[in-house]
Amino acid sequence: MDEEPILEALFTAHEMLNPIFELQSELRHLAGKPKREFTPKAIDPALLEAARQRMAMNFGRAVVDPKWPNIAIDALDHRVARNADRSEYLQASIDDAPKRL
Repeated sequence: MDEEPILEALFTAHEMLNPIFELQSELRHLAGKPKREFTPKAIDPALLEAARQRMAMNFGRAVVDPKWPNIAIDALDHRVARNADRSEYLQASIDDAPKRL
């Protein structure tokens, strides 16, 4: 599938949700509540590096395989997840690893 229609759909959806975001902000202000701070969970650098190395071993092959790029990447992602600790922060690291390679 072409990337352009997907991006357009995402931006349109976000635009359609803006009035809801503004209403939530107004209600929070009227209730006198401060905006909650978001603190991301700490990611163990050693676990992130282990996930990065496992993904990097086969990521290049998955990307250049013209027949099966999506299947290969999905299989690689599942392989890393299956062999990794199941904790929430590591799964987030695995999900983000291709973006950081």
